[in-house]
Amino acid sequence: MSGRKKGILLAVAGAGLWGVLGVPVRILTRHGLGAVELSFIRCLAAGLFYWAFAVVTAPGKIQHSPSALTAGGLYGLLVYGGAFTAYNYSIAHIPVAVSTTLMFLCPIWVLIGSWCFWGHKAGVFQLLATLACLLGTALVSGFFSAKTMNLSALGVLAGIFNGIGVALRILLPKYLAGKYSGETLQVYGFLGSALFLGILSDKAGMQAAFSGGGLGEMLAALALACLVCTLAANVMFVQSGCYISSVESSILSSTEVVVGSLMGLLVYGERLAPSQVCGMALVVGGAIASQLGRHRDGGA
Repeated sequence: MSGRKKGILLAVAGAGLWGVLGVPVRILTRHGLGAVELSFIRCLAAGLFYWAFAVVTAPGKIQHSPSALTAGGLYGLLVYGGAFTAYNYSIAHIPVAVSTTLMFLCPIWVLIGSWCFWGHKAGVFQLLATLACLLGTALVSGFFSAKTMNLSALGVLAGIFNGIGVALRILLPKYLAGKYSGETLQVYGFLGSALFLGILSDKAGMQAAFSGGGLGEMLAALALACLVCTLAANVMFVQSGCYISSVESSILSSTEVVVGSLMGLLVYGERLAPSQVCGMALVVGGAIASQLGRHRDGGA
């Protein structure tokens, strides 16, 4: 398999696993776990398991200098802890459709970041693909049917920050690649964000959720959410940047909303409106269009 095909597969697989996340999250929410508490457990479990995996398979890859600890912690604070918290705040203060669409402004932030960091100018196909994915995401999430008037300004800003956090999840590992390994950023990033979220979490609420019955179902849902939809998904997605451009990775991440909608249909019987089907087709078409240009971003 060529490096390019591997990068595309990793990006789509990682985004697809993010789309599956809604299933275990609904189970855990039903058992009483709050959004911040769930994010804390996801980051803590992902960080510990990735650290153990890296120690066994690549013991020399994790750097232990103060600067590495600081860089990894700040990376996690921005792209995991900060972004997760911003998303939780945004969906509590503005319609979910609006928040989802703001999150998928990510390709635009990556285009801007690629230009700032490496002087990369997007090609025609990438611009068209970005617009198609943005429009498709808005249709799938029901943005145009949402009550978009009188929105909370802080809720909108939180949604925008979440999208920037997703973009930095793609850009920063590549920008810092010459100084810090991906393993270092991922391990310290997950653990640093867990420390941040742990301060905000409701300890009594977590204890009540785990003592309320259905422990087996909760543990199975946590394994899926933490190890598959968080650890594996993020590692694959970040790794895709080694083979394809940051802009292409960000555009392919839009497939998350397609998988999420399909999971809602298959698992919960949530019917899709014709506009949502059209939106899914636009996202898939945009992802394909992003590969037709094949413009390298000069290290971006």
